[in-house]
Amino acid sequence: MSAGGVNAAAAKARRVETPFERIARDFLANPVAVFGLTLLVLLVLAAIFAPLISPQNPYDLAQIDVMDSRLPPGSPSNNGGTFWLGTDDQGRDMLSAIFYGLRISLAVGTISTVLALVIGLATGLAAAYFGGRIESIIMRIVDIQLSFPAILIALILIAVLGQGTGKVITALVTVQWAYYARTVRGAALVEMRKEYMDAARCLALPPGRIVFRHLLPNCLPPMIVVATVQVAAAIARGHAVVPGPGAADHRAVARPPHRQRLSVPVVRQVLDQLLPGHRAAADDRQHQSGRRPAPRRAQSAAAAVRAPS
Repeated sequence: MSAGGVNAAAAKARRVETPFERIARDFLANPVAVFGLTLLVLLVLAAIFAPLISPQNPYDLAQIDVMDSRLPPGSPSNNGGTFWLGTDDQGRDMLSAIFYGLRISLAVGTISTVLALVIGLATGLAAAYFGGRIESIIMRIVDIQLSFPAILIALILIAVLGQGTGKVITALVTVQWAYYARTVRGAALVEMRKEYMDAARCLALPPGRIVFRHLLPNCLPPMIVVATVQVAAAIARGHAVVPGPGAADHRAVARPPHRQRLSVPVVRQVLDQLLPGHRAAADDRQHQSGRRPAPRRAQSAAAAVRAPS
Protein backbone atom coordinates (compact mmCIF):
# COMPACT_ATOMS: atom_id res chain seq x y z
CA MET A 1 0.00 0.00 0.00
CA SER A 2 1.29 3.42 -0.90
CA ALA A 3 2.05 6.14 1.62
CA GLY A 4 -0.93 8.18 0.43
CA GLY A 5 -3.30 5.27 1.03
CA VAL A 6 -1.89 4.71 4.51
CA ASN A 7 -2.36 8.38 5.38
CA ALA A 8 -5.94 8.39 4.08
CA ALA A 9 -6.80 5.29 6.10
CA ALA A 10 -5.22 6.80 9.21
CA ALA A 11 -7.13 10.06 8.72
CA LYS A 12 -10.37 8.12 8.31
CA ALA A 13 -9.65 6.16 11.47
CA ARG A 14 -8.94 9.36 13.38
CA ARG A 15 -12.15 11.05 12.14
CA VAL A 16 -14.26 12.15 15.10
CA GLU A 17 -18.04 11.90 14.91
CA THR A 18 -19.72 15.31 15.04
CA PRO A 19 -22.54 15.99 17.53
CA PHE A 20 -25.07 16.28 14.69
CA GLU A 21 -24.07 12.89 13.30
CA ARG A 22 -24.32 11.34 16.75
CA ILE A 23 -27.80 12.83 17.29
CA ALA A 24 -28.95 11.67 13.84
CA ARG A 25 -27.62 8.15 14.45
CA ASP A 26 -29.34 7.90 17.82
CA PHE A 27 -32.56 9.30 16.36
CA LEU A 28 -32.64 6.85 13.46
CA ALA A 29 -31.94 3.96 15.83
CA ASN A 30 -35.19 4.70 17.71
CA PRO A 31 -38.19 3.31 15.76
CA VAL A 32 -40.71 5.31 17.80
CA ALA A 33 -38.95 8.58 16.99
CA VAL A 34 -38.79 7.69 13.29
CA PHE A 35 -42.51 6.84 13.29
CA GLY A 36 -43.34 10.14 14.99
CA LEU A 37 -41.25 12.11 12.49
CA THR A 38 -42.92 10.29 9.59
CA LEU A 39 -46.38 11.06 10.98
CA LEU A 40 -45.44 14.73 11.46
CA VAL A 41 -44.15 14.99 7.88
CA LEU A 42 -47.37 13.42 6.55
CA LEU A 43 -49.49 15.93 8.51
CA VAL A 44 -47.45 18.87 7.24
CA LEU A 45 -47.67 17.63 3.65
CA ALA A 46 -51.42 17.11 3.99
CA ALA A 47 -51.77 20.68 5.27
CA ILE A 48 -49.63 22.15 2.49
CA PHE A 49 -51.30 20.25 -0.34
CA ALA A 50 -54.85 20.43 1.08
CA PRO A 51 -56.29 22.13 -2.06
CA LEU A 52 -54.93 19.29 -4.21
CA ILE A 53 -55.96 16.26 -2.14
CA SER A 54 -59.26 17.53 -0.69
CA PRO A 55 -62.41 16.26 -2.45
CA GLN A 56 -64.15 19.58 -1.76
CA ASN A 57 -63.30 23.17 -0.87
CA PRO A 58 -65.33 23.77 2.30
CA TYR A 59 -65.06 27.56 1.81
CA ASP A 60 -66.46 27.57 -1.74
CA LEU A 61 -70.23 27.97 -1.57
CA ALA A 62 -70.55 26.79 -5.16
CA GLN A 63 -69.28 23.32 -4.14
CA ILE A 64 -71.55 22.95 -1.10
CA ASP A 65 -75.02 21.41 -1.45
CA VAL A 66 -77.38 21.60 1.51
CA MET A 67 -79.04 18.39 0.32
CA ASP A 68 -75.81 16.58 1.28
CA SER A 69 -76.04 17.65 4.94
CA ARG A 70 -75.61 15.15 7.79
CA LEU A 71 -74.63 12.21 5.62
CA PRO A 72 -72.92 9.21 7.24
CA PRO A 73 -69.33 8.24 6.34
CA GLY A 74 -68.97 6.60 2.94
CA SER A 75 -72.07 8.21 1.46
CA PRO A 76 -71.98 9.14 -2.25
CA SER A 77 -72.34 12.78 -3.24
CA ASN A 78 -74.56 14.24 -5.92
CA ASN A 79 -71.55 15.05 -8.13
CA GLY A 80 -70.29 11.47 -8.14
CA GLY A 81 -67.76 11.70 -5.29
CA THR A 82 -67.71 10.00 -1.90
CA PHE A 83 -67.89 11.56 1.56
CA TRP A 84 -65.43 9.27 3.32
CA LEU A 85 -66.03 10.88 6.74
CA GLY A 86 -69.57 12.11 6.10
CA THR A 87 -70.81 15.70 6.05
CA ASP A 88 -71.87 18.30 8.61
CA ASP A 89 -75.19 20.16 8.89
CA GLN A 90 -74.15 22.55 6.08
CA GLY A 91 -73.25 19.84 3.55
CA ARG A 92 -69.48 20.24 3.84
CA ASP A 93 -67.23 17.21 3.47
CA MET A 94 -65.66 16.51 6.87
CA LEU A 95 -62.43 15.11 5.38
CA SER A 96 -61.92 18.30 3.37
CA ALA A 97 -62.72 20.43 6.42
CA ILE A 98 -60.07 18.54 8.40
CA PHE A 99 -57.43 19.10 5.70
CA TYR A 100 -58.19 22.81 5.40
CA GLY A 101 -58.50 23.26 9.15
CA LEU A 102 -55.18 21.47 9.60
CA ARG A 103 -53.44 24.22 7.63
CA ILE A 104 -54.79 26.94 9.91
CA SER A 105 -54.23 24.99 13.13
CA LEU A 106 -50.60 24.13 12.35
CA ALA A 107 -49.85 27.68 11.23
CA VAL A 108 -51.42 29.27 14.32
CA GLY A 109 -49.82 26.78 16.72
CA THR A 110 -46.35 27.10 15.20
CA ILE A 111 -46.32 30.90 14.83
CA SER A 112 -47.68 31.55 18.31
CA THR A 113 -45.22 29.09 19.85
CA VAL A 114 -42.21 30.64 18.07
CA LEU A 115 -43.21 34.18 19.08
CA ALA A 116 -43.88 33.16 22.68
CA LEU A 117 -40.55 31.29 22.74
CA VAL A 118 -38.64 34.36 21.57
CA ILE A 119 -40.32 36.61 24.14
CA GLY A 120 -39.85 34.07 26.91
CA LEU A 121 -36.17 33.55 26.04
CA ALA A 122 -35.48 37.29 26.06
CA THR A 123 -37.24 37.98 29.35
CA GLY A 124 -35.99 34.83 31.11
CA LEU A 125 -32.35 35.38 30.10
CA ALA A 126 -32.54 39.05 31.13
CA ALA A 127 -33.98 38.11 34.52
CA ALA A 128 -31.33 35.46 35.18
CA TYR A 129 -28.31 37.41 33.90
CA PHE A 130 -28.98 40.85 35.34
CA GLY A 131 -30.81 39.79 38.51
CA GLY A 132 -31.74 42.33 41.15
CA ARG A 133 -34.65 44.64 40.49
CA ILE A 134 -34.95 43.62 36.84
CA GLU A 135 -35.39 39.98 37.85
CA SER A 136 -37.94 40.89 40.50
CA ILE A 137 -40.06 42.95 38.11
CA ILE A 138 -40.01 40.33 35.34
CA MET A 139 -40.76 37.40 37.60
CA ARG A 140 -43.60 39.19 39.41
CA ILE A 141 -45.20 39.84 36.02
CA VAL A 142 -44.73 36.16 35.20
CA ASP A 143 -46.31 35.16 38.53
CA ILE A 144 -49.33 37.38 37.85
CA GLN A 145 -49.64 35.93 34.35
CA LEU A 146 -49.49 32.34 35.59
CA SER A 147 -51.98 32.97 38.42
CA PHE A 148 -54.88 33.26 35.95
CA PRO A 149 -56.23 30.34 33.90
CA ALA A 150 -54.83 30.48 30.39
CA ILE A 151 -58.16 29.73 28.73
CA LEU A 152 -59.85 32.57 30.65
CA ILE A 153 -57.24 35.09 29.50
CA ALA A 154 -57.57 33.86 25.92
CA LEU A 155 -61.37 34.17 26.04
CA ILE A 156 -61.19 37.73 27.37
CA LEU A 157 -58.64 38.79 24.74
CA ILE A 158 -60.68 37.25 21.92
CA ALA A 159 -63.80 39.02 23.21
CA VAL A 160 -61.97 42.35 23.33
CA LEU A 161 -59.88 42.08 20.16
CA GLY A 162 -62.34 40.16 17.99
CA GLN A 163 -61.72 37.14 15.81
CA GLY A 164 -59.17 36.57 13.11
CA THR A 165 -55.89 34.72 12.70
CA GLY A 166 -53.77 37.58 14.03
CA LYS A 167 -56.03 38.12 17.04
CA VAL A 168 -55.91 34.43 18.01
CA ILE A 169 -52.11 34.37 17.66
CA THR A 170 -51.88 37.46 19.88
CA ALA A 171 -54.05 35.81 22.53
CA LEU A 172 -52.04 32.57 22.44
CA VAL A 173 -48.70 34.41 22.68
CA THR A 174 -50.01 36.36 25.67
CA VAL A 175 -50.94 33.19 27.59
CA GLN A 176 -47.80 31.20 26.64
CA TRP A 177 -44.76 33.44 27.02
CA ALA A 178 -44.68 33.19 30.82
CA TYR A 179 -44.07 29.41 30.70
CA TYR A 180 -40.94 29.92 28.61
CA ALA A 181 -39.72 32.83 30.73
CA ARG A 182 -39.89 30.82 33.96
CA THR A 183 -38.31 27.73 32.38
CA VAL A 184 -35.40 29.57 30.76
CA ARG A 185 -34.73 31.56 33.93
CA GLY A 186 -34.38 28.35 35.95
CA ALA A 187 -32.09 26.79 33.35
CA ALA A 188 -30.01 29.97 33.07
CA LEU A 189 -29.54 30.22 36.85
CA VAL A 190 -28.19 26.66 36.88
CA GLU A 191 -25.80 27.36 34.00
CA MET A 192 -24.52 30.61 35.51
CA ARG A 193 -23.17 28.72 38.54
CA LYS A 194 -20.91 26.56 36.36
CA GLU A 195 -17.20 27.08 35.81
CA TYR A 196 -17.31 28.00 32.13
CA MET A 197 -19.45 31.05 32.98
CA ASP A 198 -16.91 32.12 35.62
CA ALA A 199 -14.14 31.70 33.05
CA ALA A 200 -16.04 33.84 30.54
CA ARG A 201 -16.40 36.62 33.12
CA CYS A 202 -12.72 36.39 34.08
CA LEU A 203 -11.78 36.84 30.43
CA ALA A 204 -13.81 40.08 30.42
CA LEU A 205 -15.96 38.95 27.52
CA PRO A 206 -18.77 41.31 26.48
CA PRO A 207 -22.17 40.53 28.06
CA GLY A 208 -23.69 39.94 24.64
CA ARG A 209 -21.14 37.25 23.81
CA ILE A 210 -21.55 35.60 27.20
CA VAL A 211 -25.32 35.44 26.84
CA PHE A 212 -25.64 34.46 23.17
CA ARG A 213 -22.50 32.32 22.72
CA HIS A 214 -22.33 30.54 26.06
CA LEU A 215 -25.52 30.89 28.10
CA LEU A 216 -28.24 30.66 25.44
CA PRO A 217 -27.06 27.44 23.68
CA ASN A 218 -27.00 25.58 27.00
CA CYS A 219 -30.54 26.74 27.86
CA LEU A 220 -32.09 25.60 24.58
CA PRO A 221 -32.61 21.84 25.28
CA PRO A 222 -35.34 22.30 27.94
CA MET A 223 -36.91 25.08 25.87
CA ILE A 224 -37.19 22.79 22.83
CA VAL A 225 -39.00 20.21 24.95
CA VAL A 226 -41.42 22.82 26.30
CA ALA A 227 -41.98 24.24 22.81
CA THR A 228 -42.94 20.87 21.33
CA VAL A 229 -45.58 20.42 24.02
CA GLN A 230 -46.83 24.00 23.76
CA VAL A 231 -47.51 23.68 20.01
CA ALA A 232 -50.18 21.09 20.77
CA ALA A 233 -51.46 23.18 23.68
CA ALA A 234 -51.70 26.25 21.44
CA ILE A 235 -53.74 24.32 18.86
CA ALA A 236 -56.06 23.02 21.58
CA ARG A 237 -56.55 26.49 23.09
CA GLY A 238 -57.15 27.95 19.66
CA HIS A 239 -59.96 25.48 19.04
CA ALA A 240 -61.35 26.14 22.51
CA VAL A 241 -61.69 29.89 22.05
CA VAL A 242 -62.72 29.79 18.35
CA PRO A 243 -64.52 26.53 17.48
CA GLY A 244 -64.56 25.45 13.87
CA PRO A 245 -62.56 23.57 11.20
CA GLY A 246 -59.58 25.83 11.92
CA ALA A 247 -58.50 27.32 15.20
CA ALA A 248 -58.32 30.85 13.86
CA ASP A 249 -60.50 30.67 10.77
CA HIS A 250 -62.40 33.93 10.50
CA ARG A 251 -64.43 33.21 7.37
CA ALA A 252 -68.15 33.06 7.86
CA VAL A 253 -68.69 29.77 6.04
CA ALA A 254 -66.30 27.94 8.37
CA ARG A 255 -68.71 28.01 11.33
CA PRO A 256 -72.43 28.29 12.00
CA PRO A 257 -73.72 31.89 12.30
CA HIS A 258 -74.22 31.70 16.07
CA ARG A 259 -70.46 31.11 16.50
CA GLN A 260 -69.27 34.01 14.40
CA ARG A 261 -68.15 36.15 17.33
CA LEU A 262 -67.39 35.47 20.95
CA SER A 263 -69.31 38.32 22.54
CA VAL A 264 -68.83 39.96 25.90
CA PRO A 265 -71.85 38.15 27.49
CA VAL A 266 -70.00 34.85 27.01
CA VAL A 267 -67.05 36.14 29.01
CA ARG A 268 -69.50 37.55 31.56
CA GLN A 269 -71.01 34.09 32.02
CA VAL A 270 -67.54 32.63 32.56
CA LEU A 271 -66.83 35.28 35.19
CA ASP A 272 -70.18 34.51 36.86
CA GLN A 273 -69.09 30.90 37.30
CA LEU A 274 -65.52 31.65 38.43
CA LEU A 275 -66.38 34.67 40.62
CA PRO A 276 -69.95 34.14 41.84
CA GLY A 277 -69.85 37.10 44.24
CA HIS A 278 -69.05 39.84 41.73
CA ARG A 279 -72.51 39.68 40.08
CA ALA A 280 -74.34 40.12 43.38
CA ALA A 281 -72.13 43.08 44.27
CA ALA A 282 -72.88 44.67 40.91
CA ASP A 283 -76.63 44.17 41.44
CA ASP A 284 -76.37 45.81 44.88
CA ARG A 285 -74.60 48.82 43.40
CA GLN A 286 -77.25 49.15 40.72
CA HIS A 287 -80.03 48.88 43.33
CA GLN A 288 -78.44 51.61 45.47
CA SER A 289 -78.12 53.89 42.45
CA GLY A 290 -81.83 53.48 41.65
CA ARG A 291 -81.35 51.37 38.52
CA ARG A 292 -83.04 48.03 38.04
CA PRO A 293 -80.58 45.13 38.16
CA ALA A 294 -80.10 43.36 34.83
CA PRO A 295 -81.82 39.95 34.74
CA ARG A 296 -79.63 36.89 34.65
CA ARG A 297 -80.11 35.37 31.23
CA ALA A 298 -77.99 32.28 31.74
CA GLN A 299 -77.74 29.76 34.55
CA SER A 300 -74.73 27.56 35.06
CA ALA A 301 -75.05 23.85 34.47
CA ALA A 302 -74.15 23.11 38.08
CA ALA A 303 -76.95 25.32 39.39
CA ALA A 304 -79.42 23.65 37.05
CA VAL A 305 -78.43 20.23 38.37
CA ARG A 306 -78.76 21.31 42.01
CA ALA A 307 -82.19 22.89 41.43
CA PRO A 308 -85.06 20.84 42.93
CA SER A 309 -87.30 19.08 40.43
